[in-house]
Amino acid sequence: MVALKTEPLVDNLSIGRLAQYDSKANMLETFQLIGVGVAKSWDKTSLAIGMDTVFEQSPALFANILPKEESMLLAKLLECKQDEYVACPVRKGRFLMLQALHLVVTYRDNATWHLYMPDSIRQRLNRMFEEDLKLYPEIEEMNHIFDQMTKKRDHLFQMMDKTNPDTLSPEQAKKMYAEVDDIARFIADAKPRLKKIEAYLHKNTDTRIDQVWMDIKHTEMYIGIMKATLTLRMQGKMLPKP
Repeated sequence: MVALKTEPLVDNLSIGRLAQYDSKANMLETFQLIGVGVAKSWDKTSLAIGMDTVFEQSPALFANILPKEESMLLAKLLECKQDEYVACPVRKGRFLMLQALHLVVTYRDNATWHLYMPDSIRQRLNRMFEEDLKLYPEIEEMNHIFDQMTKKRDHLFQMMDKTNPDTLSPEQAKKMYAEVDDIARFIADAKPRLKKIEAYLHKNTDTRIDQVWMDIKHTEMYIGIMKATLTLRMQGKMLPKP
């Protein structure tokens, strides 16, 4: 990991130049993480040149191995300016993959890490994602479907959080049931489209949508709970007490 002594990040470092501030052992670990073989006899300058070359040619080797929670951090970093940071809790005893891959510079503020990304790294990653969308419009369609699904899921959870079913009249329960049913229909219509997209992406790219199916399964479970609850209230019945 490369750490800042003072904030903010000012220098626009390439990934290789950034890695040179770290130890040679950690530079070699970066190559190991992305699956690229290099000689241990190389000096840090040679390793830096190699890392710059690999990142320029294949940035996906770095971005695609990030765990889900760090992919979310990456998405935020790609929207930042060079002197802006994304905060996350310090992990005692281990670093983020983002840090191990030398994609970020870190400033520690007590129990919080401030993650900065040099513009040269951000710009290359953004170009990669733009190139992916041009090559595989299915990814853009998938993102569009998932964005809509996320909004509908969040609306479902808001209804669950803010509604006491025992206080609903049959008419109110009927209206809310229609909203829940609309979410259910959207998901039912989206699933066959997502299966086709998944098959295409599996054949042509490294993109996986396992998390999408997990989110769908989770949402469908709550849809079932809401429908059962609202059906009772539509019939004028009280909910069974635990």
